[in-house]
Amino acid sequence: MNINSRNNYSNLFSSIFSSSSGGGMNNFLADYASIKNGSYGKLMKAYYAKNSTSTATSARKTANYKPDPAKKSKDSVETLTKIKQNAEDLKKSADTLQKTGSDSVFESGDKDALFNAVSSFVKDYNATLDSAGMSDTPTIQHRASMMVNATQANKNLLEKVGITIDGNRLSIDEETFRSANVNTVKSLFNDNYSYGNRISSYASYISNKATAEGASATTNKTNTNTSTTGSTSTSKDNADSLTNIKDSTSKLENAADALLKTGSGSVFESEEEDALFNAVSSFVNNYNSVVDAAGKSNVSTITQRLNMMTNLTQSYKNMLERIGITAGSDNKLSIDKTVFQSAGKDSVKSLFNENYSYGDRVSSYASYMNEKATSEAAKANTYSAKGSYTNNYNSGSIYNDYF
Repeated sequence: MNINSRNNYSNLFSSIFSSSSGGGMNNFLADYASIKNGSYGKLMKAYYAKNSTSTATSARKTANYKPDPAKKSKDSVETLTKIKQNAEDLKKSADTLQKTGSDSVFESGDKDALFNAVSSFVKDYNATLDSAGMSDTPTIQHRASMMVNATQANKNLLEKVGITIDGNRLSIDEETFRSANVNTVKSLFNDNYSYGNRISSYASYISNKATAEGASATTNKTNTNTSTTGSTSTSKDNADSLTNIKDSTSKLENAADALLKTGSGSVFESEEEDALFNAVSSFVNNYNSVVDAAGKSNVSTITQRLNMMTNLTQSYKNMLERIGITAGSDNKLSIDKTVFQSAGKDSVKSLFNENYSYGDRVSSYASYMNEKATSEAAKANTYSAKGSYTNNYNSGSIYNDYF
């Protein structure tokens, strides 16, 4: 994998600072089905089985690892609960460092508070890698490996602030950190498209997948008491709206992830004439479905991520137009086959097949919206007016009781 891509933001930051300037059950089952179709095996276990391996070698194994397709093992509830909790803790630590304005730890001038915040991030990062390393769920392993790759890509900047990598785990040297330029720390953790922002997105994805896998692993019976008459709801969106958001974001995630695959399974390696065009067209169609579904949401966290996704598309406008993809005034995409087929494959690959690429970021935004729709669905229609459980009892109960 080419980490020197022009779309690699860690590479951008390295150049800047080189001078030392400083839904319901059916949806859960659908998610589970998509998880089972993942292309990565027990990646993280491979890391920890070889602690003596250098970090550079480990990173290469991360990118090249191929799973055993016959393996059908399932994670236990305990494992998934731990993964979800660790990933949520990591997301909170990363998001704390992302805050701006008066709430920002960078604005307080308190070096102790900043060191403690970054130390918490390091601790939660390691805990997430440890628990994800016990998972048998390919998509959890995949995102954990992408988290490791993002860390490796930012290795030089991290070392400047006293954070080093040993066997994929992080450690922080307090003396080096305190002597580092605060602007370098800020570029790593507080800027848009920063390392911390990426880790937050990956942690959100891992948490989401642990939730979906946990629901499918623990709910084997359908509740027969499914009256929904006069049901109450604490969500601003109704169940149908949330179902549409979950379905569309799941499909967009899958379409983006299909373009992210490498090796023999990559659409970029296919000999079929229209394979790549069809894959990108699927991405475009599913992107537009998310714009439709999420655009009708009344949940602020969903609409905010939708806006971030469409703003991201605008920032890639010129590159997308070079391969025949244009964004209309309604934020929907269209693709011109003639222009696409005349574009170089490398241009398409840099947009959809690399870490930090446009497609990678869209996948993360889709995952986040999917997670929020799942959370909202757990709130909606849990009980009928008579106090009986509704169709959403299974998902809501699992989410609240186990996670």
